[in-house]
Amino acid sequence: NYHILSEMIKNDGEWQKISIPLVDFVDIGAYDDNGTLVKIGSVSSGLNEDIQRAAGENPELYIGKVVELAGMEKNHEDKTLRHFFFKKFRDDKDKKDCKISEIF
Repeated sequence: NYHILSEMIKNDGEWQKISIPLVDFVDIGAYDDNGTLVKIGSVSSGLNEDIQRAAGENPELYIGKVVELAGMEKNHEDKTLRHFFFKKFRDDKDKKDCKISEIF
């Protein structure tokens, strides 16, 4: 999901209103034993405006990226995350290495 940020900028001496898409939250997934991607939660905390703006303008650059999260609780029964937040991107890790069995 995303929302629109409106800003006023000066262009050739004229003020113009521009609209910028900002990502509100991202869905988090991991692979099950069959290699199927399964949603295990979503995060909004920790996403600074630069990330929100970049992901809103070019979502295709962020889909499938590996992230590092921290949070309050992993629900092992439902295999979901509770009150987790974004820490950083993990460009050193392949998305296929994100396994539900290793997280929970």
